[in-house]
Amino acid sequence: MSTEPATELITQQVRELGKLSDDDLYRLLSKESLEKYRKGLMKQAVDTLSPEERRRFERDKSMGAGLYGPISFLFGKVDREMLHVLVDSTKLQPNAEDGKGLFALRWSHLKRHLCEDWHYCEKRKEYADPEALCAAMTTVAVSSSPLQPSIAAAVVLLASRQGPKFICECPDEGGAETSAVPA
Repeated sequence: MSTEPATELITQQVRELGKLSDDDLYRLLSKESLEKYRKGLMKQAVDTLSPEERRRFERDKSMGAGLYGPISFLFGKVDREMLHVLVDSTKLQPNAEDGKGLFALRWSHLKRHLCEDWHYCEKRKEYADPEALCAAMTTVAVSSSPLQPSIAAAVVLLASRQGPKFICECPDEGGAETSAVPA
């Protein structure tokens, strides 16, 4: 199986996400985290249902969403506290501050792979184009973590905009200057 399409997809993601501001990228990270949180809450609530209610929930959910989406089908079937948490989760909005914390967490995991395993300080000298370097870094990030390509690209772009010293404490000699990636 060829990796060309995957590489092209990552390059396209880097190009598109590279047009976003830092705050927009942080909000993207926050949004992805909120979606996981909501899915986890929904699974937790559905797991409290009887097998018959679970089957009915899955059937009703596939027919269409109610006023609060799939949460509507849980009214009267889960305890009141769980229902309040589920409804409140629909009101949460992605924000840059949460995204900054998520970036720091995700970057701390990716940094070792990029610096120690991939040898970023040496590899960056092989790239004259900052976008190509970010795409290569994103490919490494995707292959060494469970992150979706768009999230990996957002993390790499945010780190890259801070420059090689931030990424791996590289000396300032040669290579694509990733901090040149537009914000």
